[in-house]
Amino acid sequence: MNFKSLEVSIDNHIAHVKLNRPNELNSMNTDFWKESPVVINEIDQQ
Repeated sequence: MNFKSLEVSIDNHIAHVKLNRPNELNSMNTDFWKESPVVINEIDQQ
């Protein structure tokens, strides 16, 4: 999984989803709102 605004890792069946926009103070932009449901769906499929 490769996203513009999120960092995702899965370890031992535990998913960690982290907002990864430090230069923008982790503000929630359009990419975040588009990627969030995709991330959740991908995690759900595993």
